[in-house]
Amino acid sequence: YALVAYDRGLVNRNEDGSFPSTPDGSVDGLSPSITTAVINNDLAGNVVTDINTARATPRAPAAGYVPPEVASYAASVRGTGTVDLTIVSPSALQDGPRYEVRFTNPSVWDTDLSPTYELVDTEAGEVRETGTIGPGLNELPLTDGFALAVQAPREIVVPDSAVQYVAGDGGTYRALVDPGTVSAVVTPARYVPFPYDFEVRFAEAGQFPQTSRQLAFGQAAIPLPFEVWNRTFDRRQEVILVEDVDSLRNGEYDHGDLIILVDGETPGAEPVLQGGRWRAGWALRVRPPDPVAEPGVVPVPPQAGAVLRFSPTKPFATGDRVSFAFTPPAFDAAQAASAMDDVYVVPNPYVATSRFEPSNPYLVGRGERRIYFMNLPPECTIRIYTITGELVQTLTHDSSVDDGQEAWDLTSRDGMDVAYGVYLFHVDAPGVGETVGRFALIK
Repeated sequence: YALVAYDRGLVNRNEDGSFPSTPDGSVDGLSPSITTAVINNDLAGNVVTDINTARATPRAPAAGYVPPEVASYAASVRGTGTVDLTIVSPSALQDGPRYEVRFTNPSVWDTDLSPTYELVDTEAGEVRETGTIGPGLNELPLTDGFALAVQAPREIVVPDSAVQYVAGDGGTYRALVDPGTVSAVVTPARYVPFPYDFEVRFAEAGQFPQTSRQLAFGQAAIPLPFEVWNRTFDRRQEVILVEDVDSLRNGEYDHGDLIILVDGETPGAEPVLQGGRWRAGWALRVRPPDPVAEPGVVPVPPQAGAVLRFSPTKPFATGDRVSFAFTPPAFDAAQAASAMDDVYVVPNPYVATSRFEPSNPYLVGRGERRIYFMNLPPECTIRIYTITGELVQTLTHDSSVDDGQEAWDLTSRDGMDVAYGVYLFHVDAPGVGETVGRFALIK
């Protein structure tokens, strides 16, 4: 087979997964296209290709072949992206190295959507690959027979599906999470889409486990009947209360008021009023059912003991790591012994020509004659006999575990072309077993 490189083009999908289109209905972007391919035979009969073309010849694995597998995989990440492994070339896999993908986010808040990465061989302490992970799908270069595909988020948002009660009775009130800029209190320069996981723990009646912060003139420190917890860093998350609904402005918290998560100028720092040294993240509002949009729904607020969680999509953060190791292909002698009766010849019967045979530029018509013995163990001896028991040829098969075939050019041990007829073969694999079979050569 000829493998020809291609340009994948550039087409970004819409948010709903569909392809953008131009007014005339065609896809908006650069279409994929095959690169130029040059395939020729030189004077010696060898196939010559250009830089855009490679050759690939599939072959059967040896009897007793045990395919490679991912021996271990562990992800310690805050990012919501994925790192997928694909074994591309089993024979190139290394036995022993343990690999690790290490991410670094250039933002102090870990909000940069293009973090960098290192692929490290932790056994040798060697950095094998470095680069930048962009939003969307990233296919990293082939390394030691495997490829990595990193899917990274395109934006930092809190999907509706990521806002849910995980404990207690949340009632019929709906929790809405939006960027803090929905309030005039938070300017775009002050806003940071906190890439952390949070939960709101509703307290017993009459208890106020947290008090909102006073970070702007006109704000008040108001006791809250719940506690906001940063699950990523296992600490309380400071908040401010914005009474932006006229009917609820009473100096107390009411469901429907806006709660905005705040932090200092750096993660975990104390938010300070003087000098405006604070940053704002997500805005949370727990509101009753809308009587117009949700008629007939009885308003039931969250009950004591209810726990509301919400999590944004997050780019990979500094310190995120994915470690993995492989088990390369192996040989199982017991499995090979049970498969000895599966050795066969192809093509069988052999006829005037076969697509297995390469062309010969020095001959007119057909090229080299050839048959294959398939499903062989990695090491074995093949003896070919006439139907009367005369030894015709002896072939020695000594290959890797992923190669279970041996070719015969239909010549005898004397260098003569063999006659048409029925032949017997005997395969002897030391430590594995032996088998016999037959094949036919016909005009």
